Amino acid sequence: MTAASAKGRPRTRRTEPAEVRRRQLLDAAKRCFRAVGFHATTMAEVAAEAGVSVGLIYQHFASKEALIEGIVLEDLEQQMRDMAVVLDHRPKTLIEAIALATKANLRIMLDRDRTALMIEIAAEATRNPKIRAFVAETEARIGPDYHERLMALKPADWSDEKMAARFEVLGGMLRGLALQAAMNGGRRPNRAALQALNEAAIWLFTPEA
Repeated sequence: MTAASAKGRPRTRRTEPAEVRRRQLLDAAKRCFRAVGFHATTMAEVAAEAGVSVGLIYQHFASKEALIEGIVLEDLEQQMRDMAVVLDHRPKTLIEAIALATKANLRIMLDRDRTALMIEIAAEATRNPKIRAFVAETEARIGPDYHERLMALKPADWSDEKMAARFEVLGGMLRGLALQAAMNGGRRPNRAALQALNEAAIWLFTPEA
């Protein structure tokens, strides 16, 4: 938590557009969750960090769980925007698409603040079936279009299950590097490690592999 939040940010009575206010509250919640964790954070602390009243938070988010849902939705939407950029390059082969997608996802995954927050949310999802269900439902709702466009590039003799399994393994490697970087004080993987990741990604999606 910042020094300003320890004393409580000055409250304001300014009327802000709903989306601007939601962004302000989500950013404050992120800072609090990263600093002390989800369970240790109170709505009063989020309000103090945002410089608003607790009542105003409840006008936009019914609970701390709703704040987590807002953060998850925002993160997944950003991933989808990044994937749209990849697909807008109209890659001609699956390998080309994977190289572009790996680079885009690595940029997100190596954001230390994001990783710290996602670790906290992942821990909560293992305990809280409501959060776990929300993550799954949101991914199912906003991801199909990009999933179908990537699946259209898969080798003819690959099943959908095989393709999905390769994506799951690649995602695990990316998250593992992100966790390792976060535990190393935010130090990025060196060039050799990034090259190894790229080679592994290509191998995973090479038809003969």
